Amino acid sequence: SSSSSSSSSPPRSSRWEQAKEEMRRFMMPLGKLKGHYTLLVRSCSLLFVRGFCGFPAQFFMFKVLQERYGYSTLEVTAITIGGGMLSIFAYVSAGKISDRVGRRPVLSIVYATYFLSLLLFYNSSGGAFTVMSWVVFAASMFGLDVLNNAIVSEIFPTMARATASTISVVVGVVGTICGIVTEGLIFGHYTRSHWASTSYVALPGFACVGLVWLLPEPAFQSLDGDG
Repeated sequence: SSSSSSSSSPPRSSRWEQAKEEMRRFMMPLGKLKGHYTLLVRSCSLLFVRGFCGFPAQFFMFKVLQERYGYSTLEVTAITIGGGMLSIFAYVSAGKISDRVGRRPVLSIVYATYFLSLLLFYNSSGGAFTVMSWVVFAASMFGLDVLNNAIVSEIFPTMARATASTISVVVGVVGTICGIVTEGLIFGHYTRSHWASTSYVALPGFACVGLVWLLPEPAFQSLDGDG
């Protein structure tokens, strides 16, 4: 019986070849990024900083309306609807305008607007200004989603585009987790205020305005080129 079982199982050399083939298939998408690693690092840096500095504020953006500024659930719903309407307009406009003047100029302006409105909202004293800054913050947040997805996917050649976009998004998620953890540490050890600690975490986010310009401008180039 031992001889029959040994004869039915593949030899070690065959299993080793299968393992190497599986590893080769796994690494194949990364191989297509050869020659574009610097570009990948730059796009990952942009999305990491955006996730680290911006998403903690997005996590608390509804909570702060109620707990700090005293808006009721119904009022928060009304603000959200108004902000959502403007966000749809911003979502569409961001793509159209960047098609005309370029991704980088529009993206850098939206990043500056995003982090400025974030800080103004979290450090305002209530009233109409708080609502306006929240709405602008929400609208620019959606605009960033459009423009970041566009520029990160367009700057890579076709064969590497999906892999590069996936890696960049994963790095952005890692940045988000790190940002939330950092905000919690600042809250627990220093400020005892989520609004203050969120503002501190957001401050380095203005670096995104400059990081955008480290990427090539894809708006006026063919997506079918070699990149």
